[in-house]
Amino acid sequence: MSRGSCYRLMVLAIAASLLVLAGCGGSGTATSGGTSQVTVSIGVGSSTAAPGSAAPRAIPPSVALVVFTISGEGMETVVRTVATAGMTQVVETFSIPKGLARTFRVEAYDGAGILRYLSVSTFDILDNVLTLPIVMSIAPGNPGLNTWAEVNNPTSAPNLSGMAFGGGSFVAVGESDGAILVSTDNGATWTNPATLSPPSNEVNDIAYGDGTFVAVGGLYTPTSYVGPDIPTVYAASQDNLALWTLRADGIVSVLRGVAFGGGTFVAVGNGGAIYWSDNVAAGWTLVNPPPVAGATLFDVAYGNGTFVAVGDNALLTSGDGGRNWQARDAGGLSYSGVGYASGVFLALAYDPVYDVIQPYYSMDEGATWTATVYQFTPIDGSIILTSGGGQFVVVNSYGEIWLPSAPVTDPASTWAPVVNLPWALTCGTAGNGRYVVGGYSSYIYRSDQL
Repeated sequence: MSRGSCYRLMVLAIAASLLVLAGCGGSGTATSGGTSQVTVSIGVGSSTAAPGSAAPRAIPPSVALVVFTISGEGMETVVRTVATAGMTQVVETFSIPKGLARTFRVEAYDGAGILRYLSVSTFDILDNVLTLPIVMSIAPGNPGLNTWAEVNNPTSAPNLSGMAFGGGSFVAVGESDGAILVSTDNGATWTNPATLSPPSNEVNDIAYGDGTFVAVGGLYTPTSYVGPDIPTVYAASQDNLALWTLRADGIVSVLRGVAFGGGTFVAVGNGGAIYWSDNVAAGWTLVNPPPVAGATLFDVAYGNGTFVAVGDNALLTSGDGGRNWQARDAGGLSYSGVGYASGVFLALAYDPVYDVIQPYYSMDEGATWTATVYQFTPIDGSIILTSGGGQFVVVNSYGEIWLPSAPVTDPASTWAPVVNLPWALTCGTAGNGRYVVGGYSSYIYRSDQL
């Protein structure tokens, strides 16, 4: 399923706007043996946060109240309410009876009592002192996702093919003429500080990591000398988005997707090509032999130490920074995109037997995949997935923005459109507590404050 063909849909795995610190979890039955001092921090940045995610390292101004509910076998349920209006972070310590499978439910409400963020996590509490990881997901009813404003209305511009957030900036790329659009004010206004030169005939995706934006795409033919086509891979520092430098050393393939994680960029594309780089200025390394030779790879995402790449009859995982890959059972389907949110990878595949877009999720770093009950009707659109830490959002070429009614792992979860915009949508990302989507003729919309 290639870009621009039928049966395409777009999913944005969008990050939450709250992060907390790290620890471990598990399941089982309760045990006795004293209490543990458990510290939960909200609005405190984590070094493991997904690059380019939507998670500001502070509590969003929309949140006025946080409710902690801790429960488990053999203990009384602990409920604590903390007023957070005007605060940027909260650190709370609880005395919890030691035991297995303690459930921590954290709910963040606005001043009107509307639930905006939610986290439900289970941990084994066995140590005397613990600091736990809790990632707040955007609640399906978050009103910020129901209100969208047009922020870029061009008279004539290319269709957008990718967006990324990092270093306080949103960056969007045009698919056909190398246009770079930048917003440094939370997506409110946009400028065109640069054009990729020489421009590619195709720019497909963009990612951010370690202070650098990387845009990847197709090939262009040199006009000043006789030689092979040159792949499009450009990079710019977050501090100078007017200067983009060709960084294609080592690449000989058309690239469809790029992601960053664990200090490494990974790019995928035609012919099953996979490249990785710890320093794009120094070049890229081709994974050889390719794990699925000849197949087109459309997208790649990173989460929890793992890269997942998808494509035509291809589901691939790498746990070592893109160096080595393991092919998973793809079921003969064509996967158009993949994203990561709150411990879950989500991939979309076209099933020609039933003529549907079938979402599959994985909770074990891509080792096994389960089909969701809900299926999307295929449409003629484009698929772009970006990874984050909190919520999955679907947009399509009808201008619709869809949200799940519950976590995608819940068998009862369905999807429904929350808004229908007048222009086709082809890409999106999130940052600083807002979502931004774009598409046809460089129209760009942003959500209300989440």
